Amino acid sequence: VELRADLSKMDWYAYNDCFGTSEEKTLIKYIEGIKDKLLEKYVEFYLVRNENDLKIYSFKTGATFEPDYILFLRRKGKGKKFDNLQIFIEPKGENLRKQDAWKQEFLLELNKRLRVQWSTDVNNYNIWGVPFFTKQDNEKFIDAFNKEIIANTIPCN
Repeated sequence: VELRADLSKMDWYAYNDCFGTSEEKTLIKYIEGIKDKLLEKYVEFYLVRNENDLKIYSFKTGATFEPDYILFLRRKGKGKKFDNLQIFIEPKGENLRKQDAWKQEFLLELNKRLRVQWSTDVNNYNIWGVPFFTKQDNEKFIDAFNKEIIANTIPCN
């Protein structure tokens, strides 16, 4: 897979360059490949590299985790409201999958345990995790992405 891309032409990607791993570059190419499907379901979307800006904590151990990417999605909600979704994505090389398995477990646990509450009732929000994004074995990620994000089934509070 050719990993070079002109990121300045991708208005949904928050940066003009990517100095990340090959898995991160493959993720960007994947999102570019499904951009039209996303725009059928969402008013807008943005992929942001988490540069130590956001930390989340394991429900079980309190261990710190900084997901590599956050995909922000906005869809039309009820009335004048919008549903705003934050999808945590972690590209992962095969060499780190086993030792970081707790992170994937935690990402998937978010979908069941996390209840998002905001001090505004203007829009709805939800935070969601998906399985690791890997280059070699991406079936779980793509399946979850298609069922939940492309199919637009994530509930909002």
